[in-house]
Amino acid sequence: MMRRPALAVLFACAIWFSGHEYVQLVRDSLALLPLRYEERRERVLGGDYVVMQRLASEIPRDASVTIVLRRPRDIDRGIFLNYYLYPRATHFTEPSRCGAGFPTCPPGGRLESLPHTMTRTGVIVLVDGSDMRVISR
Repeated sequence: MMRRPALAVLFACAIWFSGHEYVQLVRDSLALLPLRYEERRERVLGGDYVVMQRLASEIPRDASVTIVLRRPRDIDRGIFLNYYLYPRATHFTEPSRCGAGFPTCPPGGRLESLPHTMTRTGVIVLVDGSDMRVISR
């Protein structure tokens, strides 16, 4: 007997506390509805989507890509980049495995500071926080 009123109170509390977020989610969804797919992705993902699309257009489809993470917390952006670079073969590494001179490598690339095994892999992309750039081809 007490079960139905208790469930009704619990449901009412859930609606009370999450109703505002739900209404905002519906508003955002309706605002994105008339946009094209790319525009929706750009608005939701921000500048990272634009950078990843630019990198995907610059890197040949048959290239092998090494994604170098400057810090371990950059793994989320690295995984998204990996997704947008598909079908290119990719693998991850850290600067500590790239040699002592790597962290100071300029965007143009000083290939002599990279290990020989990395320069043979093809394209190397550095993920440094919100910055993603090709450092060698």
